[in-house]
Amino acid sequence: MSFFSKLMTPNKQQKQQAVEVTIDGPDGKAKKLTLYLFESCPFCVRVLKVIKNKKLQLEMRDTMKNQQYEDELVRGGGNSQVPCLKITGNKDDYWMYESSDIIHYIEKQFA
Repeated sequence: MSFFSKLMTPNKQQKQQAVEVTIDGPDGKAKKLTLYLFESCPFCVRVLKVIKNKKLQLEMRDTMKNQQYEDELVRGGGNSQVPCLKITGNKDDYWMYESSDIIHYIEKQFA
């Protein structure tokens, strides 16, 4: 089992306490979160630790294992840099780069 799999595989207790992948934004509208990453990136690992500590289950897209995910990231966000958190709203998508910004966002949204 890879490091990424071990880090993100919830145990039975975590599965029961998992937070859904959608959140209510300040405008009262639901937002969907998707994390673009690759397993050997130390900045991705920092973000994954926060996600695990918050017991969140987000859609994860490994850009090294799936070229389509990297293409989506470049097409949508304009850059192949990971980690990148895609925040999907009703009308627009927001692409958040930089692990410290992503961590701050997650900690604020899931306090």
